[in-house]
Amino acid sequence: MEAQSRKVENFVPTILYGKRQMTLFHSLEAFVGTIEFDKVKHHCTDDTGIFGSPAATAAYLIHSTTGDPRAETYLRRTVAARRDKGGVPSAFPTCVFELSWAVSTLLSHCVQLTELIPQPTANISQFLMETLHRQNELVGFAPGVLEDADDTARILVALRSLGHPVDPKPMVDKFEAKRHFKTYDSEQNASFSANCNVLLALLDPQYAEQYIPQIGKILLFLLERWDEGRLNDKWNITSQYSLMLFGEALTRLLDTLETGEMCWLPEAISQRRVIHVLAQVLSRTLSEQQSDGSWQASVETTSYSVLTLARCLSLPWSPALRATLAKSLCQGRSFIESKRTDASQTEHLWIGKTTYGCHLLSKVYETAALHASYSQRSWSSQTMKVCRIEDERPTGMQRLLSDLPFFQQHRLLSLELVLVEAAHYVDLLGRAESAIFASDVMRIKEGKYQDFIPLIWVACNHLAGHGLHPNQLWSMITLSLFIYQTDEYMESVVTDIGEPKLSMLVAKVAYDCGLQDQPLSGGEACKERLDGQQTSINGLEVPCDQKNPSTALSKLVRHILHYPAVLRAPQWSQKELAVEVDNLILAHIRHSHDSRVLLGASPKETGNHGILQKTQHNYFKWVRSVASDDTSCPMAFRYLTCLMGQPGQDLLDGPHAHYISQSLISHLSAMCRQYNDYGSATRDAEEGNLNSLQFPEFDRHSSTSWRINGSISHDENHGTNGIVDCNPCSGQVSNEAKKELMNIAEYERADMELAVQHLRKVVKAPSALRALEVYIDVTDLFGQIYVAQDLSSWRKEV
Repeated sequence: MEAQSRKVENFVPTILYGKRQMTLFHSLEAFVGTIEFDKVKHHCTDDTGIFGSPAATAAYLIHSTTGDPRAETYLRRTVAARRDKGGVPSAFPTCVFELSWAVSTLLSHCVQLTELIPQPTANISQFLMETLHRQNELVGFAPGVLEDADDTARILVALRSLGHPVDPKPMVDKFEAKRHFKTYDSEQNASFSANCNVLLALLDPQYAEQYIPQIGKILLFLLERWDEGRLNDKWNITSQYSLMLFGEALTRLLDTLETGEMCWLPEAISQRRVIHVLAQVLSRTLSEQQSDGSWQASVETTSYSVLTLARCLSLPWSPALRATLAKSLCQGRSFIESKRTDASQTEHLWIGKTTYGCHLLSKVYETAALHASYSQRSWSSQTMKVCRIEDERPTGMQRLLSDLPFFQQHRLLSLELVLVEAAHYVDLLGRAESAIFASDVMRIKEGKYQDFIPLIWVACNHLAGHGLHPNQLWSMITLSLFIYQTDEYMESVVTDIGEPKLSMLVAKVAYDCGLQDQPLSGGEACKERLDGQQTSINGLEVPCDQKNPSTALSKLVRHILHYPAVLRAPQWSQKELAVEVDNLILAHIRHSHDSRVLLGASPKETGNHGILQKTQHNYFKWVRSVASDDTSCPMAFRYLTCLMGQPGQDLLDGPHAHYISQSLISHLSAMCRQYNDYGSATRDAEEGNLNSLQFPEFDRHSSTSWRINGSISHDENHGTNGIVDCNPCSGQVSNEAKKELMNIAEYERADMELAVQHLRKVVKAPSALRALEVYIDVTDLFGQIYVAQDLSSWRKEV
């Protein structure tokens, strides 16, 4: 209402008194008391009244000072067309809209032109051609009504299907905008579905090469909207309608590239990316199907989704995936068949002045869905390679994941779609590996997580009903990469820098996070050297190469805190994220300090950054503080809430939701640490990293503990810090101690699940709950993989 009031305030009545048609005429009834209706009479015709709107025409007839027989004729004809059904539509007539949509849909999906009777086909072609030529190759929803790109595109597709291709140049000249195509010349908000239809019109074998820049422009616009999760459209209330058109446009694009009708794509759009997006379209379509085979218990909506599946089944997916898609399609068809006799009500899925239904189009989509072919056509080996992931790595990952408790409890609708989608992210991740840290300065063996990170995030996102849209998913995938790299970097580089540089680094990180005013506190000089090379950054002398911890960690902080989606979050959310980033890096330093003490270094050598003395050797306090922060779980959670929040609004608004979420993350982080330590006990012992199993609590309840030079260490042999001394080259851990650690981890799981139950009661937004579900599942799954096998990279021998 507020937006409407602002529009009315800015409205100038005289713009309606000229000869130019505009969409405002379709809602002329809204201007009663604002305009002089006598001054718009030249916009009324016998055929369409005022802009094909019965309501606008009635308002004009009522409020004009003189009668208008044209308006009366139009209204009488409109009422008569209803045939005693009562009421009138919001728009009448809509013959161009209905006919062009019906013909293009049927001929695109299930009817061959040769199967049609020649004379009716010729009549339809003649009507469409005459309508198009009468308005300078541009049409609206009815003859004489203001032209729009949506109807023009569909009539072009219909004529092409009828064997009469028409150059789309007038449509391009009229509706092309800077970044997309407009539906109407004066449109303010772009339509996803209209741009899909324009793309379909431009992908004409005869004309595609002439409009490559426009095709690229629309593709970039649609892919950007897709990545942002912005599928809501102004012309249809269901996302399935947009998915159907998007899938059809992308498969048509691949057809055009495959046949050589077009041989160029924008640099940002590769064939792999197009197939990757089609895999996302399919996985989302599968995830939204209900147990009765329908989508939203709607025949028309189910027809949209069946057509999406049928169109995408033309691609060379693996036999297993094709079987999954075909099964879903057949279930959808069974639902449509079961409801065909119930035609008393037309579903109101379309959006005009109000929502409305179109009986003809509903039957057209239903018929197309029941008869659409879904046979696979022939494709090049390159296309087949992208659609079918045939690699030893996915096979190995499948084998590992299938053995995990998580996937024994949760069934993926299609592992093949997960692998296709994840493969694209693996490629992108390879380009991002050196964005923050240079791998040549880290003494790390080649890790496995580059393959696992995308797979785990994509799989969990599928299971949660796509709680994260593609941009959010990619943001979390890259953050996970940088988290693993930070762990390696801190262990291989920062652990060796010593004092006083370590204190300077801690202060610099706090400064970068905005948590202190100066990069160094107290009276310390700001020109201390970190690595012997000096360059001034905010008054602190630091080197500019990646080997310098200050430079690398500053890049990490900037990436996280200055990420565009984070900057749109409320200030308090950004501040909490900054605190968690600082906590993460400080926790790594503390953990490194304590590990060095474990190896025999004195606190004097390592500085006072550890927590062993502060916790008084208490495992509970350790796992609730530095050990949890060190997992990055609290920081990544706060990062996700920033990504998911709206400008000025937190994802978890209110003290109750915020408190429960903090409790949830506390338990989840502890569980993650315990799973990690359970899985990496041997590695940690060999490398001298502090592990949960090295705390006295586990030694007291075990008949054996970590072996020291072939002997057993008992309580009396504890080091000065209360931690079980160990030989870093032995790494033997008692099974009893590991069992106790797993029992504690399961206790943390139970409390975490209880917190989730409470959070569901106070967080009502389904999208927020799905996003939280994705995050919890990812964290849980990484923990289970640590238990199954150590996923982290091992430090190289110096």
